[in-house]
Amino acid sequence: MLIRRGYRFRLNTSMAAEALSCQFGGCNRLIWNKAPALQKERLNNKQSCLSYSKLCTLLLVWKKEHPF
Repeated sequence: MLIRRGYRFRLNTSMAAEALSCQFGGCNRLIWNKAPALQKERLNNKQSCLSYSKLCTLLLVWKKEHPF
């Protein structure tokens, strides 16, 4: 018989560390949503997808646009 167990952990952090963690998650979510949207838009316009290196270059541009 297979028994599956789940565990929950809570980090005891300061308010400043928690705020930084939330900001980090928000920045990741922004990039995670922006990159696939760009690729989908390019595919809808009959253009090829961008390579990893070109997306990394765009990441530098997006960092300047949005104050992370």
